[in-house]
Amino acid sequence: MAKTQETRNLEKALQDRCAAKGEYGCSEVTIGFVHGGNGREIVDFLSMDSEGVFKCFEIKVTLADLRSDAKLSWYGDYNYLVVSEELYRKSPAWDNYIPPYAGILAGTGLSVKRRAKKIGVAAEQRALLQDSMIRSLYWRMEEMRRNSERINRNEYAEQIEEQRSALAKLTEQYERKVWEAQDYETYYRRNHQDSSFTIAGQAKVERSQYRQRAGDGYTWIHTGHGCICPACGQPALIVDGSDVLSAFCPHCGSDLRLIDHEEDPA
Repeated sequence: MAKTQETRNLEKALQDRCAAKGEYGCSEVTIGFVHGGNGREIVDFLSMDSEGVFKCFEIKVTLADLRSDAKLSWYGDYNYLVVSEELYRKSPAWDNYIPPYAGILAGTGLSVKRRAKKIGVAAEQRALLQDSMIRSLYWRMEEMRRNSERINRNEYAEQIEEQRSALAKLTEQYERKVWEAQDYETYYRRNHQDSSFTIAGQAKVERSQYRQRAGDGYTWIHTGHGCICPACGQPALIVDGSDVLSAFCPHCGSDLRLIDHEEDPA
């Protein structure tokens, strides 16, 4: 019978619990082999920690589930009945369905309603549980592998083509930006007769100007012999023996005015 969504939610909660606690867990573990007199019971969820402690979880979401003829399997050091919140609120006579050592967890939060008591597990049974978990985990892995192989190859082809198209667009944009940068550098050098000009170098100059303007208002650099423009290095004009710190450099035209403070991206 297909699982209900509520059952799947409780199963996922148990999986998440194992991941959080660093335990190993598997759903629907068949206990033992038919040739060994077992293989007919299935534990809804079985976990094992790093010290080899086993916990069995039986999942029930309705009264009909609880009252069904399906056998509840209690093989672990600790055993739990995991129920939906709705079923727990109905407060059935739990001892009619589970042994006194079994605990009760409710809802996807797995809140402890009754603590489980540890029971002794024989070495032979412990080995049986370990073998059963390994076998079940293997078949889960094999099922996932087969499912992945059944995925329509055309879907992969479409995804690859979409990625190729996106990459082609990004490559085109990148090449366009590179061409624009090279074109700008080439004609700037010709127009200004400055063969040393680069966009990277100018970016450093602009960054320096911004930081100085944001801090001092003007970016004229004060030296021991007067002020010079941070962009071209030429001195400020002198009137009546004093430097004239104009808003724009009279030599290269750099903007040296006060700017609004804003977050520096660099």
